[in-house]
Amino acid sequence: MIAPLNGTLVPAPECAAAAALPAGTKTEVPGLAVGNHKFQCCIHPWMRMLVKVEAEDGGEEHGGHH
Repeated sequence: MIAPLNGTLVPAPECAAAAALPAGTKTEVPGLAVGNHKFQCCIHPWMRMLVKVEAEDGGEEHGGHH
């Protein structure tokens, strides 16, 4: 770890139990519900991402019309 690059950010507690994903690989996260989902790199805690999942039909989570 390079302390000056990490600043004051602290890795999420889930990182201790997370499975490692080798550099340069891809993964899929199936089954994410509609809404915002935050992700953090457990090796580089300053690397964070927000994934916004939207409903396919433009507003209703489970489809169908009322």
